[in-house]
Amino acid sequence: MSSRRRKLRLLAAGTLAALCSFELLLQIVSLSIWWFGGTGTAPVDENSPRVLCVGDSFTYGLGATSRESTYPSRLGAELAAMDVDAQVINCGWPGSTSGDLLAKLGEQLAAYRPRIVYVLTGCNDVWRGRAGTAPPEDEGFRLELRTLRFFELVTHWWSTGGNTQGTVIREDAPFLGEWHAGPLSMHFLPDGRVESESGHMTWSADGPALVLVDPGKQLRIEATWQIEDDQLVLASAVWPAPLRFTRGPLVRHDADRGRLALRDARIEDAEGYFRKAIDSPALEDEARLGLIRALVARGQRDAADRELAALELRFQEAPTTARGIAWIEACLALDARESAADATAEVLRAVPWDSRLLELTVQCGQDASNPENVRDAIHAGLTARAVATDLHAMFLEAAATLATDDGVAAVRDMARSYLVGGSPARFRKALLQDPDLFPLEDLEAAISGFEPADAEKVRAVVADLGQHGAAVSDRLSQNLGHIVAACRRAGAEPILLSYPKSMPDVEVILAAFARREGVPILRVRESFDEALRTLTYRDLFVLDGHCNDRGYALLAEQVAADAAARLR
Repeated sequence: MSSRRRKLRLLAAGTLAALCSFELLLQIVSLSIWWFGGTGTAPVDENSPRVLCVGDSFTYGLGATSRESTYPSRLGAELAAMDVDAQVINCGWPGSTSGDLLAKLGEQLAAYRPRIVYVLTGCNDVWRGRAGTAPPEDEGFRLELRTLRFFELVTHWWSTGGNTQGTVIREDAPFLGEWHAGPLSMHFLPDGRVESESGHMTWSADGPALVLVDPGKQLRIEATWQIEDDQLVLASAVWPAPLRFTRGPLVRHDADRGRLALRDARIEDAEGYFRKAIDSPALEDEARLGLIRALVARGQRDAADRELAALELRFQEAPTTARGIAWIEACLALDARESAADATAEVLRAVPWDSRLLELTVQCGQDASNPENVRDAIHAGLTARAVATDLHAMFLEAAATLATDDGVAAVRDMARSYLVGGSPARFRKALLQDPDLFPLEDLEAAISGFEPADAEKVRAVVADLGQHGAAVSDRLSQNLGHIVAACRRAGAEPILLSYPKSMPDVEVILAAFARREGVPILRVRESFDEALRTLTYRDLFVLDGHCNDRGYALLAEQVAADAAARLR
């Protein structure tokens, strides 16, 4: 027995000594990393200098039609075209304040070891009225039990498939693949995308926790998932009850078969399915839309135009919301943007509205050379029919963004959107973030015809917009100071960017900070102002104020010229 106790004591002592040695080793390594500026994990490409782009939705790329159209992706392509060897990394995220950016920056600098860091932040600080909490100026080397932290990281790495960003994107996630529930379908892809009937989202998961994000709508849904009896069960506080999805694609009829064939690039099969489905009165509109897409894919434009004419005639004879949406989407499939805007205006005047029609209204109004036609149709429709409160507010907001040449009208519609139940934060954000489209000085003229109580309510929600800037300015400047210091400690050169559009509050803070701290600032808005002398707002921006593909290309050109000069 005593021999066994001695062995156990020796084993315990040996284990303790090993753990102490390992802890000492981790402390030495950590101290070295802290002392020499932090190198973290291996960079993505050891053979190329890295350019890190950090910021909010403008860096992330809201408004772009694809990830390849964002400004960091375009920046990489521009540098390659200029024979400048560099790898560009996009670390932007929608809604980020300077405090959010700062919280993640240390890990990003350690992971990528960039030569240059382009910082685009401040917009969300100003309109939210907060900038996040900055860390102490210099907290020094942190003493902590690093063995415990090491095992936490190993456990996290194992549970997330080796993804250090805390997101499970791997081939063996149980919910990968296609699912359907009634008319709904969701296709979870290994690269973090979700395809559904209503559009595209991204997914991330950590254990049973699932986060779905629609960047275009700035929508984030926190949910839980589990597999029960080969069904995917999603539960979230935003849904009245859990959603139960059956495995497999949604296949009810030939129109669904045609949709799946079209998705898989089996164009001839798709055309055959859609032609069969046209014979069913209940499927004719959906089938004609699918057939138009198949004909466009085959280059048969004349045949597609004939199907479009038949679809338009069916709407004229018996208008319905679904038929109107099919008509609009068929115009878009043919890239007939003016026809799509005209169809949208006609549909808005003739049928009940839903959320899909709202999306098409925004898209088609944005693309039209004369958005007033769509805007007038919104007002006429709201006058002629009762609309659910949330849709009422969102359609008024859409109308506001279409009044690009009339600041009074734009502010009036945004104020009306707030009064019928819209978000006061969105109203404030519009005036703060996009003063060119929603000039605050036009507020009194915009609400001059309102009932006194409504006018006072509007004034109250924006009353402090001119006064809240001092506190935000201090916090934003403090965070910028920490961001710049962190970049310089890591051996990276920080460059501040101005926003592409007018944001006076942010510009004043950035300019003062850059001048005081000797930090370079790239004023990209000047190029946008120059371009807008010959272009319209809609040529460079989407309706919510973010850049479109052309706008992000212009932003990338300005940054590329600066980066090339610094990298050569």
